[in-house]
Amino acid sequence: MSTSALLALASMAAVAPQATANDPSGGWLAYAVYQAGKGKTITRLKASSVVPPTPKTTLPGYLHVAWWFGVQTYNGNGALIQPIMGSINEDGNQNWNMFQEIFDWTDEYDSQNDHVVVSPGDKITAEVSTQDGRLFLMNMTSSSGKSSNFHYNLLPGQHETESAAYFVLEHAPEHCSQLPATNAWVFYDIEMEVDHKRVVDPVPLFEPKVENGACSGTFTIEKENKTITSRWKS
Repeated sequence: MSTSALLALASMAAVAPQATANDPSGGWLAYAVYQAGKGKTITRLKASSVVPPTPKTTLPGYLHVAWWFGVQTYNGNGALIQPIMGSINEDGNQNWNMFQEIFDWTDEYDSQNDHVVVSPGDKITAEVSTQDGRLFLMNMTSSSGKSSNFHYNLLPGQHETESAAYFVLEHAPEHCSQLPATNAWVFYDIEMEVDHKRVVDPVPLFEPKVENGACSGTFTIEKENKTITSRWKS
C-alpha cells in the first residue's frame, strides 16, 4: 500500500542501487503469513471482522493505522492486493474507512478506490478472488449495507503467481494511543482456496511474524477459535 511503499522506497536510498524492494514492508508492525508454494495461486481469500471503537486520540495525520489481508507473490515482489480497514483522519474527523488498494512492485505504482466510511460495531466481510490468476476481484460489505468493489489485472511484467496470503497490522502511529483501546482486531470466518481447491481449515497454516514491532504489535493464530488476531498495546 502507499505508505508502506514510501517507507520501503526510502530505505532503498540507503542501500546499493541494485537492491530490490519487496514485502514484507518495514512499515508493518506485525503479520501472519501463509505460503502456498511457488507456482500455486491463492484463488480466493475471505474474512470478516468487526470495526472497533474509534481510537481515543485524534492527533493530526491522514492514515493512522490499517488492518488488512491480501495476496502477494512468494518473493513479495509483485502486486500486493489488499482489502483494507483504516483509521482515517480527514478534515479533523476521525473515521473508519474500508477500501481496496494495490501496491505493485512490478512498476512501483499504487492504486486504490474511494474510501467508504463505516461505523464502530459494523461487521465487515471482505474477499479477494480470481478465476484465471491474472484478474483479481475485490469486494467488501458492511452489516450497515455499504459496499466497496475493485479489480486489478496483474501486469505483463509479473511472472510469479500470487501464492502468499497475509494478514497485517500496518502503519505505526506517532502515539500508540492512536490505536483502538480494545488492543485486538479479530479476523474470523476465514476461507481460502488454492488453485480453486478449498482449504478445509486454513487458520493453522498461517505463521505469526513481527516486523517493526511498534506498540508491541503481534499476531496470534487461535486454532480452536479459527481466528487470526492482531494485538497491540495502546
